[in-house]
Amino acid sequence: KYVGAGSNEGGVIDLRNGTFTYSTAPAGTAGNNATITPRLSISNAGNVGIGTNSPTVSQSGYGMEIGNNFQNAGIRFNAGTSGWGYTEYYHGSTAKFIMGYRQTDDSFRIRTGASLVSGDGITISSGGNVGIGMAPSTDAKLEILNGNIRVRGSSANSIMLSTTAGATRAALGNYGNEGDLSLWRSNNAKYIYLSSYYDS
Repeated sequence: KYVGAGSNEGGVIDLRNGTFTYSTAPAGTAGNNATITPRLSISNAGNVGIGTNSPTVSQSGYGMEIGNNFQNAGIRFNAGTSGWGYTEYYHGSTAKFIMGYRQTDDSFRIRTGASLVSGDGITISSGGNVGIGMAPSTDAKLEILNGNIRVRGSSANSIMLSTTAGATRAALGNYGNEGDLSLWRSNNAKYIYLSSYYDS
């Protein structure tokens, strides 16, 4: 058993079965049993766990598991005042994706390749605006450069413009094989309706 010493916190390193586990215990009274909590582990399969002593990954290979299903879990990147915080994804030695915070313009970016500056991707500004293929301007929540927006479906699908209360004012959609454009008045009465099947 583990016994606390005085009022000091304790730590235990366990190297059994080819697994490394570091656990800690809070301050306690000498002679009393200490409550041991796993903090960091490396399994004999090479997986790393933080907050768990039996890390697993959903895919074959190596990975990391954070948390124990009972508490919040997260990763914090604390870059310097002029630094960036990011993660990179490689296939072999080829950079495929990078995502992270870019201090220069206070944005979060997802890019192809190994650069947060160049390449196609998504940019989220500090104001919450989103740009695809470009940095978003301040007067639009979503901007797309040189691309299309497509909504697929076998039944009714539409892009709707609504008030904050949810009242639809304009809709562009498809019903079956037909294309439709609808506009509503402020009293929620449909004012203009155009269809590729007929118009009114």
